[in-house]
Amino acid sequence: MVNTHPHKLSDAARKSRIHKAVNQVPLSIAASSPHHSKSVTSYHQDLQEQSKRISQLLAYSWMSDEQGEEVRNRKKKEEFSIPVTEKPSTIANTLQYHDSEDIKKMFKSQANVDLDTLLGPEVVISVDWNTFDGSIENSGTAAVMSSKTDSSDRTKWWYTFNVPYPPKPDVVESWQLEEWVVDTGDKYYAPPHPYIPLCSGS
Repeated sequence: MVNTHPHKLSDAARKSRIHKAVNQVPLSIAASSPHHSKSVTSYHQDLQEQSKRISQLLAYSWMSDEQGEEVRNRKKKEEFSIPVTEKPSTIANTLQYHDSEDIKKMFKSQANVDLDTLLGPEVVISVDWNTFDGSIENSGTAAVMSSKTDSSDRTKWWYTFNVPYPPKPDVVESWQLEEWVVDTGDKYYAPPHPYIPLCSGS
């Protein structure tokens, strides 16, 4: 079927975008994550879900406070993927201030995404104003003691979680933001619009 909206992604393009984002995450992250006991497929599923929720929160932050209030009122009657309670401007201000710990706390409370659990408490948040696709980068390693009673060393990985947060393009309309924010299905993990940010690439 031909896509009649010039800025709306086809189903295949949406699946390709999330596939590229998640499956290029370095396997060392899965190996060193607290979720390392899971299979790679299961771990990628977790990444897809957290990527979607963060993307929805970023889309929400682009709304006006008035539209955000309408969404929160709607949330009282419907179950959304993200438990957002703050105004869009509050979310945007936290991202623009780009304090790593504050952003992690916000992701946990407003999007139900715990990056400390998913990637480890050493993960650092960085906000990138120049892209619509985020990334996870290996920021370095260090040998650390396994335990007080174990003299063997193991490698500890540190990661930077790059959050894409460019200025909202004029081609992204308010109804498109709301369509994505309220999406609760498991068919799509990437937004319908190429200019709505998506996290978790490499």
